[in-house]
Amino acid sequence: MRKVVFPHSGIQVGGSIISASLIIDHLNHSPQWEAVAIYPGEGPAVELYRELNLKTSILSIHEKSIRNIHHSAGWKGKLRALRAYWESYVTAKAYLQRERPDLVHLNDDTSILTWGVAAKQLGIPVIWHIRQEKGNHWLDSLRLRYANYLIYIAKNTSHRFERQSRTPASRIIYNGVNLSTYWSPRSKAEIKQSLGLQPARLLVGFVGNLKRAKRPEWFIQACIQALQEGLDFDAVVIGEDYEGGAYKRELQQQIDAAGCSTRIKLRGYEAHPERWMRAMDVFGLTSVSEPFGRVVIEAMASRAAVVATAAGGVPEIIADGRDGLLSDPQDQAHFYEQLKRLIQDAKQREQLTREALSTVHRKFSAEETSKQIQAIYDEILQSPKVQANRRSS
Repeated sequence: MRKVVFPHSGIQVGGSIISASLIIDHLNHSPQWEAVAIYPGEGPAVELYRELNLKTSILSIHEKSIRNIHHSAGWKGKLRALRAYWESYVTAKAYLQRERPDLVHLNDDTSILTWGVAAKQLGIPVIWHIRQEKGNHWLDSLRLRYANYLIYIAKNTSHRFERQSRTPASRIIYNGVNLSTYWSPRSKAEIKQSLGLQPARLLVGFVGNLKRAKRPEWFIQACIQALQEGLDFDAVVIGEDYEGGAYKRELQQQIDAAGCSTRIKLRGYEAHPERWMRAMDVFGLTSVSEPFGRVVIEAMASRAAVVATAAGGVPEIIADGRDGLLSDPQDQAHFYEQLKRLIQDAKQREQLTREALSTVHRKFSAEETSKQIQAIYDEILQSPKVQANRRSS
């Protein structure tokens, strides 16, 4: 049996954590593979993996180290995190020497400079899943030395290393979703009622970590304007505040000042946002940048009509007017008009959701994505260089 490990540098739930969980689950249903997720401490991501019955190891580093790595953007942040990087590297190398997995599959930029370095020193192949569209040119030239293979989540992210002189072999594989998680045979009205909502009232939703780049205030302002113009619906915003509560307070003040607190609810972090997504009739994404836009696929699979800013990889998911609506990422008024259009037009919502389900089944199933990734694993492990390293180790 072959073993692949998925080390993560953080403990919060994000798109990379969810995507990795689907790959791990698929591998563990194969008799040829054992897949293990590795985290630097307890947290929401570990809780999710345990709930999904996925094999997880905790290789604890100090809480301060986890925080410093998480907040290591910019040169000052990276210098402040040097000790944390070293602690993570030492922990990684000890684990790899002891367990000797066949592959290391990395899903964030941080891990390549700790787990990637340790794996390279021990002759263990490294797959680096590129989930960010931008990086530091100098650091990327260093990171690339420790990867044997690159997987891009979209054409959008594949442009990241165009100025680099050398890059490993690579392939674009779109993120997949577990369709059964988001689709429900129950009607939207039944699902709303189970959540304590008005069954006959339209539900408009936003799901995403509360970060400035995702601009939830755009979504809230569009909902406020639509309510003030007399449209009848409820709205919900789901996501964790990455500013320790300050950003959520700003958003709540925006809602309260407009007198819309009974119709627009901030629910904060939800361990199972799919419960709410299945109830949504309309879904809005307002990001100024989005490497791919996994949540868009999840909304499509939930039978919600989607309007999303055409940022990053989102246009690779949505065909405008066919399975969703796109809006100008720099034009807040255009987003509002597109959202209003979906709230008002039941016939268009039905047409878009029907086509969206077809798109998700055809292009974005977790099973198909995992099969493509497993084929890359086989390709790497069958290469003469890797086989020679394994014989000599």
